[in-house]
Amino acid sequence: GRKIFQSAGPRDGTVKAAIAVFNPDLNVVQYPKLTTNNIVVVGLRTGAWEITLVSFYFENSEGGQPITPDLEYLVRIDKEIGSKKWIIGGDANAKSSWWGSPLNDHRGEEMLGALNELGLHIQNRGETPTFDTIRGGKRYQSFVDVTACSADLIGVVEDWRVDEGLTSADHNGIVFSIRLQKFLGTKISRTTRLFNTKKANWTSFREKLNQKLVENKFTTAELTNVRSAEQLNNTTLGLTKSITDACVESMPIKKSNETLTLPWWSEELADLKRNVATKKRRIRNAAPIRRSKVIEEYLKQKEKYELEAAKAQTESWKEFCCKQDREGVWEGIYRVIGRTTNREEDQPLVKEGEVLDEKGSVKFLAETFYPDDLTDAENSDHRQTRAEAEKVNDGKQVEPCDPPITMAELQQASESFNPKKAPGADGFTADICQHVIRNHSDAFLIFLNKCLEYHHFPELWKKATVVVLKKPGRTDYTTPKAYRPIGLLPILGKIYEKMLVSRLKFHLLPKMSTRQYGFMPQRSTEDSLYNLMQHIHRKLDEKKIIVIVLVSLDIEGAFDSAWWPAIRVRLAEEKCPLNLRKVFDSYLRNREIVVRYAGEECTKITTKGCVQGSIGGPILWNLLLDPLLKSLENWGEYGQAFADDVVLVFDGD
Repeated sequence: GRKIFQSAGPRDGTVKAAIAVFNPDLNVVQYPKLTTNNIVVVGLRTGAWEITLVSFYFENSEGGQPITPDLEYLVRIDKEIGSKKWIIGGDANAKSSWWGSPLNDHRGEEMLGALNELGLHIQNRGETPTFDTIRGGKRYQSFVDVTACSADLIGVVEDWRVDEGLTSADHNGIVFSIRLQKFLGTKISRTTRLFNTKKANWTSFREKLNQKLVENKFTTAELTNVRSAEQLNNTTLGLTKSITDACVESMPIKKSNETLTLPWWSEELADLKRNVATKKRRIRNAAPIRRSKVIEEYLKQKEKYELEAAKAQTESWKEFCCKQDREGVWEGIYRVIGRTTNREEDQPLVKEGEVLDEKGSVKFLAETFYPDDLTDAENSDHRQTRAEAEKVNDGKQVEPCDPPITMAELQQASESFNPKKAPGADGFTADICQHVIRNHSDAFLIFLNKCLEYHHFPELWKKATVVVLKKPGRTDYTTPKAYRPIGLLPILGKIYEKMLVSRLKFHLLPKMSTRQYGFMPQRSTEDSLYNLMQHIHRKLDEKKIIVIVLVSLDIEGAFDSAWWPAIRVRLAEEKCPLNLRKVFDSYLRNREIVVRYAGEECTKITTKGCVQGSIGGPILWNLLLDPLLKSLENWGEYGQAFADDVVLVFDGD
């Protein structure tokens, strides 16, 4: 999709300059220190070339703003980034015959002098006005938009022209080509989707998969002979390779050139827009005796286009609001927003006053979201918990174990995932995984039961690709706190995880405090609020109670900081089956995250926390918080929680 770059800092005034990049394969370097509301600076970088682009809007002198500070700012940009390979373009509100204006003014003379000083060469042809509009029945035209490039790009910038049909705004579009070596270099993809399953040949997929699984020894006979966790890891690699090869040979690779789609746009509106541009061009060629008539036709056509566009938008929204289907109301709204909202490019982060580059930003996010489990500040309780965690699941204990996984559990878990949800790093969406399991259910069931038998969670399924989402409504997106990390895990691993968590819930939920409302069956925020208010009203009805104090506890980074030794100890305290506990030992060990941001990625081994997006994260968090809720209840105090948000209620006279 397209990327929009503009000022994002907490500055006053209106943003009047931006740069849009439509090629998703270009690596964009941002310069936040040089970008203002009126001037945007970015670099386009590949393995073969790099150029700098500057988009500007210089305020009109009628508003009392001289052009000199703007030109001095261009000089500053030149000093900061160097003068090699750069192109500037924008509305200068300056007139000079050098870019086609029949008149010259002092702003134009200053602008021309600054361009010469910077070694920038004007690209304007001066044949067609860049500003062309009609107000009050009178036509206004001028040449105020300027494009210039450095000397090393002369001959590379080609076909500069004014396109009157590109936009219906007062300023005409300006189009030119940059002829550079066609090499885009390596790109870190934003998406984990690799295969276009809508165009898959599933018959061919099954045939290829059968062949590949035999080659990679993923058969019932081979799996029966697996005897160790190391063999299970190798088997997982073979399974992944088999599915990947089958996908490559039976379905197209998903293209990355996403386009903006508007549900209300139509070919009729496109024709009306073209007619508006045509009638606007006719004004220039009309004889004086006919000009007023041509202008009138243009204004009527423009009004008709704008009315039809507004009508189409309204009708499309009404249709969407009236539509009823099986998805929830918020899913539909989020989908519309995702399709029609401009995607803002990732911003460089700021750490201790220093603006970080792309690699520094993604590393900063990884270290913030997934902190290390340090022992420096631990007390005796922490050390005791660590020591106990290493002993609770040792092999000498004789405890009950959960039975093998059944075919019904496997089928129910695999069919519960939505193919539209993003996959993990392997690119296997839910529909791919479902076809694999439906056609090789016996082999897959044997494999999972071998994992259960040898207390193993495959290493490949513990690697999460982390995408970073902006939290809405923030004014500053240069700090990690303005973002939310979502971990995308392999669907095959999530199927196994879902069965394990389902069994875990069977053993844990009946014992958990009824005052936990988050991630609990048949409980919601409404239940939480209702019961809280009921408790408060009961206390107020008691005549002797005159003071009620509510204490809200929001545990920052709760999921990211969930302590693994405490989880292991808590599972043992709740007497979960030994084999399940040992599988979760493996589940929590050697987990890896790959954070993607600003075209870069950072890989890190995690030592604590539950990945947001995992199946097990919610129940494991509730397991950690449960002793607090039970202790409050035993002490006669009222407390309740919704996931990691806790409220305590105290009363007295």
